[in-house]
Amino acid sequence: MNLVYLEKMKAKNLKENKMINPEELTTVNITLKVENKKIVGLEDFLNKHFDLISFEFLTDTDKMYAEDKEFKKLVKLSSDLKKKEVRIYF
Repeated sequence: MNLVYLEKMKAKNLKENKMINPEELTTVNITLKVENKKIVGLEDFLNKHFDLISFEFLTDTDKMYAEDKEFKKLVKLSSDLKKKEVRIYF
């Protein structure tokens, strides 16, 4: 793992009153927008360099957000819960 990255994580966690041990493993969940032609290469890279647990494609929710009031409420609820450090996934 990149030393600069670890130092940035350490600084962020110190700010949040959390310490991480660089020698331990941490599960990280990220969401990226990637050009379709680069997906296979990205997955191969992640498999080669990390213990890849999950690699999933997400539905484009822009249309759902614009047209579905219930979905919009769920997004707002999820956002509010994240502020309280509670995570939900849908």
